[in-house]
Amino acid sequence: MVIPAEQPFLIDPNDIDAAELPRVLAFLNHEFSRGNLMPMGALEGVVGFGRRAMEVAIRAAMDAGTVRQYPEHAEDWKSTERVAQKAVRAITELTNYMAYGKHHTSNAAPILDLLSPARQIRRIEMPNIATEQQRIEGDNLAAALLAGLDAARRVSSAAHIKHKEVASRIVNFGQVERAAFATIWAEAWLTFYGKRPSSSKGAANAFTAFLEIAWEDATGVKEAPFAASLSKAIASLPPKPMIPYYPDW
Repeated sequence: MVIPAEQPFLIDPNDIDAAELPRVLAFLNHEFSRGNLMPMGALEGVVGFGRRAMEVAIRAAMDAGTVRQYPEHAEDWKSTERVAQKAVRAITELTNYMAYGKHHTSNAAPILDLLSPARQIRRIEMPNIATEQQRIEGDNLAAALLAGLDAARRVSSAAHIKHKEVASRIVNFGQVERAAFATIWAEAWLTFYGKRPSSSKGAANAFTAFLEIAWEDATGVKEAPFAASLSKAIASLPPKPMIPYYPDW
């Protein structure tokens, strides 16, 4: 099931040219004026690339949000497992009751006697009345009940495995979006500066500080944590990029 990203983005990536981006553009203006950026022509070229990076970063974050795993997803699989286990118990109880002679004190009969007209007729010593089609249908019904028991067992086992798998992938709100957002800006950083961003998780990391202001421009959320996203974002970069570096977006 696909679930839309819940992180509220203030910027429409389809109309990125209309976005204000006050913090990102102020940062780029400052870095350009001090000569810290790779040659990209006039300031307009730097701004244009920055807008494009923001557009792609927001789209990546939105896409990542659609596959976020929620706690209720894990609970859905746990509920499925519980229902399947109930079905296993119920069908097992029914087949055991009918197969092991409980009919001695009731009107119940062994399972195949109940489902197969041929066997019912044989019990009253009239074996020639049942048609071949009736015998086939009766045996098929018995087989279907036992197949249902096998299916319920398989569903229970599969749901148990899926519950553990999904539960292990549950992430905090916004984390997957920030990771995707950071990955795109890591590429942009390599283009702007001609070097990979620092993987340091300290407060002095300029890339982390930039990600926070870019995220604030995109969402209005201040001081979002990006330290956990750094390693993955930087690892996504080419190990030996050509400089100047131009991403494929």
